[in-house]
Amino acid sequence: MPELSGVEAIPRIREVAPGARILIVSMHATAGHVRAALKAGADGYLLKTADEDEFLVAIRALLKGRKYISTELTGSMNAEAASKADSLTPKEKMVLKLIAEGNSNKDIAAKLNLSVKTIDTHRTSFMKKLDLHNVREVTRFAMQNGLVGDGID
Repeated sequence: MPELSGVEAIPRIREVAPGARILIVSMHATAGHVRAALKAGADGYLLKTADEDEFLVAIRALLKGRKYISTELTGSMNAEAASKADSLTPKEKMVLKLIAEGNSNKDIAAKLNLSVKTIDTHRTSFMKKLDLHNVREVTRFAMQNGLVGDGID
């Protein structure tokens, strides 16, 4: 794109058409590029080398409100995410799961019979380890790693 990158265009598209579904089609096949696009608000990421059938699958997924990541990329991204998830303690994984399910720190503390301060400590720790910055990113990570929901189609 001559004037700005696809990732830079996403917020502008969201301003003009907040309900639009955004599928990035790129030649860049790295987890970093995919993460940047999803973080900017893309709904999907497809490689330019994808065949016609995969384009249709991606478009259908987005039209149904689901996310889509090119099949060529999901294996490497899942391996990277799995290694990050393996770095979490069992309590951190439990707190992450409960946050992704929509529970507040107070609710989680009551469920796990721990103090709110302890829950906040676990939350801060796993968010730092996983480089997550908000509940939306926590939820996305939990879904992509099978901790809650169905994951990415």
